[in-house]
Amino acid sequence: MLVAEMISDQERVELVQLINQFLIDKQGRSQATPTIQDRLGQTQKSKIGKLANNYYASDIEAKSQVTDDDKVMARRAYLAVKNGD
Repeated sequence: MLVAEMISDQERVELVQLINQFLIDKQGRSQATPTIQDRLGQTQKSKIGKLANNYYASDIEAKSQVTDDDKVMARRAYLAVKNGD
């Protein structure tokens, strides 16, 4: 038995109206242009994200630099191994 034979004409009309309303609502949401406030918020998030990435990269670079303390500890370790301590 076909679906068209199981429902009445009134139910068919209601179903088509529901489908149309759903499609109209969905289309309206997808084509909504962002407001200035939305764009400003997105720009702010993007800027903060880029700054955080820059600080992270700077931190990694700073940690990879050899400091005077690192040189002194390496020299002491070398001398300790060389002298058999």
